[in-house]
Amino acid sequence: MKLFADCHTHTKYSDGRGTPAENIRAAAERGLSVVALTDHGPKGIGIGVAKPETFLEIKEEVVGLAPQFPETRVLGARRLP
Repeated sequence: MKLFADCHTHTKYSDGRGTPAENIRAAAERGLSVVALTDHGPKGIGIGVAKPETFLEIKEEVVGLAPQFPETRVLGARRLP
């Protein structure tokens, strides 16, 4: 069986270690066609993003990164209206 997606990754914004770019790059290098960043938040019990607005910052960062990884779809990587 070959995996094609990772729909549960965390970044440095919560309890992960990598940046959004590092997570997306790792997925692309492993040949995954889909990846999702699923950071915890807002901050509670020592993990999670500091504030709800951080999710919008992460989203904007990911929107900018998505074109660099055309073979790997980043879930939610669309600009907000």
